Amino acid sequence: MKNTILKKIYLPIFVVLVLGACQPDPLPIKLPPSEGQIVVASQIVPNSTMIVALSRSFNALTQTDSGVGNDLLDQILVSRGFVTVSYNGKTDTLVRVSPGFYGTFTTPLIDNVTYSLKVYDSTTGRTVEAHTQLQPRAKLDSIYILTEIDAGDTNRTLVVNFTDKPGETYYMVNVYRNADFVVGSIVDPSQIFTKNSGVQGTFPISDKLFKNPLHSEKINLTGWFGANDTLTATLSAISADYYTYLVQKQRAARNGLGAFFGEPVNYTTNVRNGLGFFTAHWPDFRQIIIKE
Repeated sequence: MKNTILKKIYLPIFVVLVLGACQPDPLPIKLPPSEGQIVVASQIVPNSTMIVALSRSFNALTQTDSGVGNDLLDQILVSRGFVTVSYNGKTDTLVRVSPGFYGTFTTPLIDNVTYSLKVYDSTTGRTVEAHTQLQPRAKLDSIYILTEIDAGDTNRTLVVNFTDKPGETYYMVNVYRNADFVVGSIVDPSQIFTKNSGVQGTFPISDKLFKNPLHSEKINLTGWFGANDTLTATLSAISADYYTYLVQKQRAARNGLGAFFGEPVNYTTNVRNGLGFFTAHWPDFRQIIIKE
């Protein structure tokens, strides 16, 4: 029995060592640089503003001496794009609000209407298109924090209460810490995708397992928030395809792939000739201050 256990322990180590010893010296290989594809993200804020974030995927093998500096950001962000959104036979041109971010403040946002996005990147010559339907609002009823002290550790759980919509519906909850884009009831759309947005997690939810229309979603906050932090939670009804996209990203992050491959090509996407997802949904948000 003891010999069997030792074999199980040492045999894999032995195989690894042997394979490592037999590994030939690496050969110098030069790969041609691959052009990054356009990656699309989007957000609607309560004051009828549509924001589209545009970046480029990059080759993980690409080397840079400048680190994450301005040169690399220039390669990643689509700063010279021509962006339009069409709806009901009309077309609006989005304005650049900051490098890589484009917005329209005059486009009417109407539930169940299809919006078509077209992006031309003048730097690379690439063009992408996407279509999405604006999902009707989901109403967030209330949020509160459950706090438990266990052996001196403070464990916090966010409880999000909302009423499920009729039919098969998918939702998304976003949780932000000390978000710069929300001050009271005022939303600054230019700050939503920035590093100061404070996003802590995105949680896709399906109502297939809901037991009744009044639903309480519990989200573990342990390690995310401290006393006197401001928590912002948003609830949105989303499309089934966007739900699938979020679930795939969530699984990749759990497997450690999300951090290495920023936008894997095997994710579900509605962007023709590109990556990411063009979505239109209303966020309903609430804020709460974390107490001791």
